[in-house]
Amino acid sequence: MNNEEVSSILDLDDGNPLHENISIQNNILSFHHFDCINFSINVTNNGTYSIVYSPENDICFRKIKSANIHTSVKDIKQLEFTNCNIDAFYCDYDVGIVAILMTLSTFNYWVMSENFKEIKVSKPIKVSGEIKEIDIRATHFSENVEFNLNNKSGSCNINFQWSHFDKKLKIRNIDNFNTNEDAQKNKAVVEQLNIIDCTCGRDAYIRIGYLSVKDFKLSNLRNPENSELNIGDCHFEKFQLSNFRNMGKFKLYNINILENEYKTNIANNEIFQIDNTSIGNSDFQSLYLTSFNKVVMFDNIFANVLYSNVKWTKDIEVDECGKSDTTIMANKRDSYRTLKNVALANRDQQEALSFYSKEMEEHKKIIDKNNKWYNIDRVMLFFNYHTNNFGLNWWRPLWLILVIALFFYVIFSLILIIDNNFYLDFDIPKSILNYFYIINPIQNIEIVHKEYCNILISKLCCSLIYILLFIFRLIEGLLLYQAVQAFRKYTRKL
Repeated sequence: MNNEEVSSILDLDDGNPLHENISIQNNILSFHHFDCINFSINVTNNGTYSIVYSPENDICFRKIKSANIHTSVKDIKQLEFTNCNIDAFYCDYDVGIVAILMTLSTFNYWVMSENFKEIKVSKPIKVSGEIKEIDIRATHFSENVEFNLNNKSGSCNINFQWSHFDKKLKIRNIDNFNTNEDAQKNKAVVEQLNIIDCTCGRDAYIRIGYLSVKDFKLSNLRNPENSELNIGDCHFEKFQLSNFRNMGKFKLYNINILENEYKTNIANNEIFQIDNTSIGNSDFQSLYLTSFNKVVMFDNIFANVLYSNVKWTKDIEVDECGKSDTTIMANKRDSYRTLKNVALANRDQQEALSFYSKEMEEHKKIIDKNNKWYNIDRVMLFFNYHTNNFGLNWWRPLWLILVIALFFYVIFSLILIIDNNFYLDFDIPKSILNYFYIINPIQNIEIVHKEYCNILISKLCCSLIYILLFIFRLIEGLLLYQAVQAFRKYTRKL
């Protein structure tokens, strides 16, 4: 049947299974297909007659085992798929669909609006079952959109682009489990999930949950006031949030929390990336960033982020494409500063100190690259980094005091030997006592000096001992201050 003009109901049932192509043009009141196999249908309205606008205007597919469908009808009252296996569904041009109903149907490939003009859908959409590929572009959804998946293996690709959501978009596992643990262990498998160049209404709610996604990308999404983006109970191998503007609410939680999802020797989670994002009011909960091989963050504004049980990684990477070393280091410094401020806002002093140390390390690299060795800032940063790691390591300055005191003690002993004609009367208890005389910060330098001068013959050697003791006391005072500063790391302000 070719180029058939239909002005009434056309039913195809299992009594006459269809095995050929059919092209339907115009005047569609109601178009039903039941129990058909292996057919391809092209529904258009490019012929002589215009389409009939009627309350009964609908296209219904039921129990279709294999179909390849391409429609460019501009106005469809209702498009229904029930218990179907659709190889490919194409919907293009300026198509208006009042309602799409999908139940227990499998779509290997679904494209809406190939030519990137807007499709308007004004009734709820609910898709349930195993889905292989859905590609929706330039579509305006004024009601709820739900994808309830049960994919346990194989590939499933879902792509939304240039679309708008007025109410709800839900993509999640269809199965209901008795416990959250069972739901976590039985996530629906998705190969690729993209939400790109989309917008939301003021009361929109986007929920992505209980999925195991190999490649997730959300880019150029605008989240207005009173809207919410909710991503949780998921496993991601690749996660990218880019150019996201959140003026509503954003929640990211329970990401890679299972042992086989976060252990690096088991999981293969390639990258977690947030860039060029103004994240607004956000909650991070049980987020295992340490499960990813690489964490990339740059050019972000984290204005009001609350978090709990976030496993932060210590090394953040930035975009290095075509950038100078100084720019890369500056971007890293800004990223660590942003995370430090987030930690301080959450009163997480431990992580704030860690990010502060990384921030100062990158700042030191910038100063070292752009200044001579005698620059005062470079000297100060060098001293702070190597003595207490910018206030994090209290043991390092104490260890340095012991080592430097030993060095000065050896120098003093050599002066005594030279002054005594290279004769040394070695007394172990007295040597140990002299060593601690030198170290003791409350011991008067005059007393220590007098002890040495009593056994020295040369006045020159006596004066040299005094100068060296004074230099050591100066170094010791600076190192003791560094130790005290690092010891107070959990209480001092950054």
